[in-house]
Amino acid sequence: MLNENKKYKVLLFDLDGTIIDSQEGIEHCLKYALGHFSIDVSKIDILKYIGPPIHEIFMDILNDEELTQQAIAYYRQEYARFGVHQNKLFDGIKETVHLLHNDGYKILLATSKPEINARIILKDFEMDSDFDVIGGSTLDGRISHKDEVILDVLKRAGVEDKSCVLMIGDRKYDLIGAQKTGIDAMGVLFGFGSKEELEQYPNVYLAETAYDIREFLNGEYNK
Repeated sequence: MLNENKKYKVLLFDLDGTIIDSQEGIEHCLKYALGHFSIDVSKIDILKYIGPPIHEIFMDILNDEELTQQAIAYYRQEYARFGVHQNKLFDGIKETVHLLHNDGYKILLATSKPEINARIILKDFEMDSDFDVIGGSTLDGRISHKDEVILDVLKRAGVEDKSCVLMIGDRKYDLIGAQKTGIDAMGVLFGFGSKEELEQYPNVYLAETAYDIREFLNGEYNK
């Protein structure tokens, strides 16, 4: 069980780039959606668009609200058919999450991906039982940015003491979301964000591998 003297007792995991390598599915669905607007996808940096809210992605590319809403509809249609199952687990992450759950940490998911899709993905990899709360964005746009997702998940988990919470993610959006909501953050370097990106924002640690996450938590006062 969890040592009561440990600072962190609640772990918020991002999904894309932290638990799953979702590049194949996202790239496929972006190409499908943008293909309706005769856009040359080969000139777009796909990695740049793994992490941000979907509305932000298409607004950045299309710069038009009406076209963005159309693109989101195309994207979600294709994602529900194919993209949601086009994922791979990062090495060691399933074992790490399972061990942390057994260690006594409260394990939560906070992703900008729609919650319904996050649940399907975790179930695909038989990881859903290790999460106390699975949270994500809402299809109606009510909850979309990472800080909104974090606050919603913490509320649903009944967590009031933010000093014991750690956000774990691979992009600046995760660290910014943590900063906005007053919680600590850990960056992971095996996802889609770079060390240069993550170092620009407050973090307690940058993990090179999934295994480093648990090692840090086991000796968090000696980092």
